[in-house]
Amino acid sequence: MFTRREFLAGTGAVLASTALTHQAAAATSLDLATVWPDGNFHTTNAKRFAEEVGKVTGGDVKINVQAGGSLGFKGPEQLRAVRDGLVPLADILTSSRSATSRCLAPSRSRFWSAPIRN
Repeated sequence: MFTRREFLAGTGAVLASTALTHQAAAATSLDLATVWPDGNFHTTNAKRFAEEVGKVTGGDVKINVQAGGSLGFKGPEQLRAVRDGLVPLADILTSSRSATSRCLAPSRSRFWSAPIRN
């Protein structure tokens, strides 16, 4: 059983260490790999995403968009590069990865397979 004094001292120590750790933490910087060139709309959207993440986190998370395959990974390799921890973030075409991950395969619902009538 703890006394009130021991409980308050322990709680104060935990809160103080948490506050000091939070102040000492530096901003996190992440690379986002994309194979699309700099002017492509995919890259433009990735940059907008990076800006929004910076705003929402108050600058604690900074995402650097690396366009045009500048990190050396081709399109199909990017999902594996993220999985293996070589790149923290990547922009991938989900339909190109359907052979390795069924959850990324296009839907086969009746809506998509129905013929289009004029």
